Amino acid sequence: MRFRRLRKACRRPKTSKFGRDELFLVCEHDQRGTRLDVSGARPGSPRYRAAQRTALYLSLRVSENLAFFGGLYGLRGRSLAEAVAKIVDLFDLDPLLRRAVKDLSVGQAKLVHLATAVIHEPPLLLVDEPTAGLDVSARRPVIDSIRRLAAQGTAVIFSTHYLEEASEACDTLVILDHGRQVAAGPLEDLLAANGDTATVIHLSIGGPAHSVPALASLFALMGTASMGFSFFREHGWGTWDRLRIAPIRSIHIVGGKAIPMLAVTVCQQLILVAIGIAVFNLDVPGGPAQVVAAALACSVMYVTLAIALTSLCRTMSQLNAASMLGTMAVAGAGGAIAQLAALPGWVQAIAPASPVYWVIDAHRSVLTGEQGFGRAIAMLIGFGVLFTAVTLWMFRAEKAKESYLGE
Repeated sequence: MRFRRLRKACRRPKTSKFGRDELFLVCEHDQRGTRLDVSGARPGSPRYRAAQRTALYLSLRVSENLAFFGGLYGLRGRSLAEAVAKIVDLFDLDPLLRRAVKDLSVGQAKLVHLATAVIHEPPLLLVDEPTAGLDVSARRPVIDSIRRLAAQGTAVIFSTHYLEEASEACDTLVILDHGRQVAAGPLEDLLAANGDTATVIHLSIGGPAHSVPALASLFALMGTASMGFSFFREHGWGTWDRLRIAPIRSIHIVGGKAIPMLAVTVCQQLILVAIGIAVFNLDVPGGPAQVVAAALACSVMYVTLAIALTSLCRTMSQLNAASMLGTMAVAGAGGAIAQLAALPGWVQAIAPASPVYWVIDAHRSVLTGEQGFGRAIAMLIGFGVLFTAVTLWMFRAEKAKESYLGE
């Protein structure tokens, strides 16, 4: 937006001048028709040009490439050795000297390519998009090396589409549009003359306040099948009928299996939150009481879900399939696998129907201090009541279940 105003404000001069010891950037759409005058240098000479494409001998070592191109520029003997040593120090190439170019990364090859272009210390260097195709970490060494070249007396002209490099690295900026110059000068002057306004957009990817609850949800969901399997193992071992005819009620049998699972799930939730606090240095504005309350409410919901699934399934295979598919469905819809903001609109619309959505919401409220903790706990209790109702409706102690185990 800022540069669009710059284009309207300029009268499109055809020539720009700058001197040595400057770093000059050209932001172009099509750079035909613009003339750049540099005092003390001839830009037309191919000796001062570093093309966008990396041109090196792949089978030769970095040191051999430097010596070869230095020889092409007329350096011999001691002067060549001194030039190689100087350029190695300038570009920090010492760790790469003994490696073949074919074994280098793209960013490392760019650095070597640039070093071979300036080994003879030209007064002017023309560089065509030196950071094209590089990631952020690989672009930084290239820009730093170009800055050091300019500081040592080389006039550098490079073209780029990355305007952030202009604000970080360049002394003079020229913007071209279809071969015509629309703005020229130091970036600070251009912004001062045409309005220094910018729109900053902050993107949030959730961070530990989302990843910790999501991980806790996935672990708990995977444990629901384990609890169901404990019922099926009783049938496989033939011990279920002995429990059923004993002088105890069915609710006591279910409670005896649910309570250990509840304790394990609560501990699991608390441990994961504690690890998140220790590793990510979370403040937990909700305090310990809310952490325990969230872990307990989430665990009760997961245990009642496990018992409801067990009531609905007749075979262990059915339970295994239901738990795996159900885990993926409710975790995906609830935002445990990917954040809701990255999911389609229809998934975001149905997300509150997933109990995992409220598990993450409860933990996130505790870890960030956001509003909605009470509502999330109420929804988890509501899901627990729903799953308990399904269990009371479907669970029959006399109903046989098929296990993988031999009877």
